[in-house]
Amino acid sequence: MSANFAYLNTRDLKFIVKEWLPTERIFAYPRYADYYSKDDVDAILDPCLKMAKELIEPTNEDGDKNPVTFENGKVKLPESFGPLYKQLQSEGWGTSNIDESEGAMVMPHILFSMVWEMFCAANPAFGPYIILTSGAAGLIQTFGDDKLKKMFLPKMMDGSWTGTMCLTEPTAGSDVGDILSKAYPTDDPRIFKIKGQKIFITGGDNDFSENIIHLYLARVEGAKPGTRGISLFVVPKYWVNEDGSLEDNDVITTGVEHKLGQHGSCT
Repeated sequence: MSANFAYLNTRDLKFIVKEWLPTERIFAYPRYADYYSKDDVDAILDPCLKMAKELIEPTNEDGDKNPVTFENGKVKLPESFGPLYKQLQSEGWGTSNIDESEGAMVMPHILFSMVWEMFCAANPAFGPYIILTSGAAGLIQTFGDDKLKKMFLPKMMDGSWTGTMCLTEPTAGSDVGDILSKAYPTDDPRIFKIKGQKIFITGGDNDFSENIIHLYLARVEGAKPGTRGISLFVVPKYWVNEDGSLEDNDVITTGVEHKLGQHGSCT
């Protein structure tokens, strides 16, 4: 085990979920009652700690020694990141755990958060590729209409597509109300043409997913100034046609940041 890995054991995590928090209320929900109890906590956290040490932590060293590169408009990530991403997604440790559809087998969020606390500690540069995808998919699942859900969620849930949040711009950081990105209406009321630049977008590009679904803050032409005039748009790297095929959507990467301590994070 590398000395860089933060977790020696799961003692503190078990204390939080088994003794401190009233998690029995969560385990009693109909969605979890037949599958989870406090007796299952050890059987989940202990193997995940082993997975973090043996499977994920070695990729942290790979990311540190072989950082993200950018050449001719394309990014190249550490070789271990793509296979790790696909393995975790296919084994149910990724976006599928937020699926709220009836019959979906998911882990209580408190347990899933603890699992990912260990996974992110093992490789903090890698974790956001899945965490941000889960967040983006969750937002679409909660606030998107049926068409958006049908178009984007299946591929995000199975890990084929990743997701990001695009807020910061060269002239707008903490004061997000100063963003300059503009959204121009088209003949289709569901579709806008977006013009703008975002920076510091963690997971903003990669070389292992088929598409990247950006949740992008922009201001519709003529909208109010400040945060009240901002809207949120789904901007896929590749446009998704009605038949599911993909085509260029004029989304480009212009460079990558040198991220201190997280050389494998494509930002």
